[in-house]
Amino acid sequence: MKTKASILCLLFVSVNTLSGIALAAGDPAPLKPVQRVENVFRNFFLHREHNGVTLNWNVSSSSITSFVIQKSYDGEYFEDVDMSIATVGRWSRSTDNDVFPGYIHYRVIAILSDGTECCSPVQVVRIVKKK
Repeated sequence: MKTKASILCLLFVSVNTLSGIALAAGDPAPLKPVQRVENVFRNFFLHREHNGVTLNWNVSSSSITSFVIQKSYDGEYFEDVDMSIATVGRWSRSTDNDVFPGYIHYRVIAILSDGTECCSPVQVVRIVKKK
């Protein structure tokens, strides 16, 4: 019976902690919810082209001041990629010619005029061998 009571107590504490309710006696207030920025990316796709990877994306907002392209070989740790970005209307395009064999994960971060950032979904391309 003690085991069932312990499990129920742990479940109660876990659920209340996850929902942001302050449980400690000295806690001043519940946790504030994270403010979410509306996703501005309509489309984002990539493909291998010549000796690199070409990224194409479309956005739904005109208040974007710049883009940052990031890539990762493990899907967890992303680094900024120094690439020029060509923009035609709300479509943008860039090519990464510094690629190695394996799976490469890409994402684009849009920086809006108010300073907030919006991240695209992550897309993956497989490079079999460098031509």
